[in-house]
Amino acid sequence: MDLFIVWDVGQGSWSTLLSNNMCLHFDMGGQKPPPRSFLFANCKGKRNLLALSHLDKDHVVFIKKFSTALDLCLIDKNLFPKHKAIHFIKQCADTPKYLKRIRTALFLERNDGHVYLWKNTVLVTGDLHRHLELFIIPKLTNNKIQFLLAGHHGSKTSSHPLLIKKLTCLHQAIVSAKKTTYGHPHAITKNTFKKYRVPLIETQLFG
Repeated sequence: MDLFIVWDVGQGSWSTLLSNNMCLHFDMGGQKPPPRSFLFANCKGKRNLLALSHLDKDHVVFIKKFSTALDLCLIDKNLFPKHKAIHFIKQCADTPKYLKRIRTALFLERNDGHVYLWKNTVLVTGDLHRHLELFIIPKLTNNKIQFLLAGHHGSKTSSHPLLIKKLTCLHQAIVSAKKTTYGHPHAITKNTFKKYRVPLIETQLFG
């Protein structure tokens, strides 16, 4: 059985999909890393892959610290510009069967990023801006997405109402943020999820 963990890293983003033989990490940033003992107990010795949305510091700051110990590889490394946070990481030989990249970023504007979908169940949008979220809606036909890592830490610039409306099977939205840093999640975003009756789980409150 797969286990999807959104780590309490403060203002930042790091979530991990745990399976029997693999740890698939979505971004690796934040103000504090996950508990090392738990992370290593569940991921060390397995195949560790990184699906990275974009190169903002709060999404990449822990890559170097954990890359060697976890023997980390980066999915789609060739689709990123050269950057000191990822230049030393090897590209993954392949992409997991159930991982789908539904947006390929051009990185021509701030907060653009790759968007990943796992088993048509978990959607990770990075810091994607509202107007860019509209481009992924047509790709979500017949979706059964149950879990959403809320865009841009719950900022008012993400979680477009049309996107949330499209996710008719959504059970939970999770936001990885620290209110005292940038005021996330924003009241506008919280009201959007409330309107569509989607519980919003905040790592700063629930760990």
